[in-house]
Amino acid sequence: NRLVDEVSTAMEQQQQGASQINISVQQLSEVAQSNAASSEELAAGAESIKEMGIKLQKLLSYYKTSAE
Repeated sequence: NRLVDEVSTAMEQQQQGASQINISVQQLSEVAQSNAASSEELAAGAESIKEMGIKLQKLLSYYKTSAE
């Protein structure tokens, strides 16, 4: 009976450990997805800033300064 109790306890502990691992994996997956979305937003923002810089350069090229 003692052996059965020990096996039962060990099985419960393993089940709890597996459940905790599953939760951790799910959380890591959520963080990875969030990071991917943030990276896409950052890349889009960087592209937008680049395009604005190009437009600004073109606009400023119409003006001559005294240094030229």
